[in-house]
Parts: sequence; C-alpha cells; structure tokens
Amino acid sequence: YKVGVKQQRFDESKLTMEKVKADLPEYINKEYIRINIDSSKKKACLQHMDYDGFHQMVLGANILPIKKGCLENINENKLRGHGLNTHAALSTILTKNYKDKQELIEEYIAKFQREDELNRVPKTQSEFEKYFLSKLKTSESRFRYILNVPISEVSNIFAKDVNSELLIQILKVFAEVIADRLVMKQEQKENESVEETKAGDDNDTALFSFIGDFITLIAKSEGFDFCVCFLGDAEKQTISEICNGLAEFGYTEVEAIKTAFELPA
Repeated sequence: YKVGVKQQRFDESKLTMEKVKADLPEYINKEYIRINIDSSKKKACLQHMDYDGFHQMVLGANILPIKKGCLENINENKLRGHGLNTHAALSTILTKNYKDKQELIEEYIAKFQREDELNRVPKTQSEFEKYFLSKLKTSESRFRYILNVPISEVSNIFAKDVNSELLIQILKVFAEVIADRLVMKQEQKENESVEETKAGDDNDTALFSFIGDFITLIAKSEGFDFCVCFLGDAEKQTISEICNGLAEFGYTEVEAIKTAFELPA
C-alpha cells in the first residue's frame, strides 16, 4: 500500500509460479535495499552526523564488498603479448564468484568484450578490414578504431593492395569527422574567447594531421593506383571535401593527396 496510489484489484489469474519466480528476486532485492538504507539512516543518527555525512551513509548503503578471492582469480589468466587478458580475467572473476547473477554476468562480459575489441590494434589489413566492415556500423566507432592504429604502422598494415571498398568507407568516415569539426570550429569562433578557440584549433590540427598522414601513407601502398580506378565521382567528391578540410587546418601535404587520387590541383 502506498499513500496517493490507487490500488488495483488483485487478479488471481496472474498468480502463477512462473510470474512468482520472475518477480521474487527483484522484490527481495528491493527489500534488501530498503533495509540497508534504513539501517544506514539509523547509524548516521546514532553517530550525530551532519547532513553531508547522513547523505554519504545513504549513498553507500548498497555498496557491496568484493568477495573473498576475487582478485586472486586474475592471476589464473595468461598474459597476452601486450599485457593481461582483461576479458578472460573478468569472465573468470564473474563466473566463479557471482554465479547467481548469470544474466548480469553475460551483459557485462559482452560489453567488456566489445570495448576490448574496439581498443585492439590490428596487425594486418585483413584483420583491420574484417573488424572495420563487419563489426563496426557507426562512423564514431569506426573512427575510434582507426585512431588505434599508430601512424608508424599504417604502411605495414596497408603494405599491399588496398581493398577499394575498405578505402571508400575509410574516406567516408574521415569526411564526416572533418565536416563535424568544421561546424564546431565555426560555433567556437562565434561563442568562445580567443584563447579557447586557439586551444581548440591546436587539438584539431593534431587530429587533421593524423587523418592527412593516414591517407598519404595509404596512397603510397602497392597497387594503390589500380584501386583509384574504381573510385567514382561520388568518392572523388568525398576526397575533394577532405582535402578542403585539411587545407583549412593547415595540412601541408594536400596537393600530394590530390595527385594520388588524380584530382585537379
């Protein structure tokens, strides 16, 4: 019963074992939360805490301690070439210590695995292409994945024939990022001080240099001239817009990119 809440008639047809099994854990958890909060309030009062202390006690009422042995399980996982296999570590810890929360475990593991894959540095063009085209569907996630590639490794990853479809999709991502940054730059000029605008320009210059260098290095790969033959007018327009954006931020190799893509100077 709740004050001000109209009570609904009890429907016996809804009282099934399946519904009880589904609802019982949730309501038990809510009752535990209520008990913990009530207990924290009483402890705060007994200790004559001020309002901030009372507030912090209530906020921490349902923080659970790490179960015994959780951290020790991390040592059971093998190391990757660049560090700890964090996905495997998380899977082991959750599975061993929180078996009663299977759905939550699967959700956390899936989310952690996606983040882990998104931060992975590809070693070959096929690895880059497979994940870039198959797994990533938004320009934001694709650009984040591109940023994982060190400029020093671009020539190695794209050493041989570049897939024309992969190149087109990379260019689309760069064009969208540049367009967004140009809009933001204009808004900053209208709304921010000179110092804030200069700081934003410095950050954009580094970002645009990365984009320009990335394209320049791909253009030097083996068989790139053949790949350019498959680019249509729409793709040529995209690279033209990219070059204009790069020039706006002072990138010095714009003409070399235009030449590589057979654009008019």
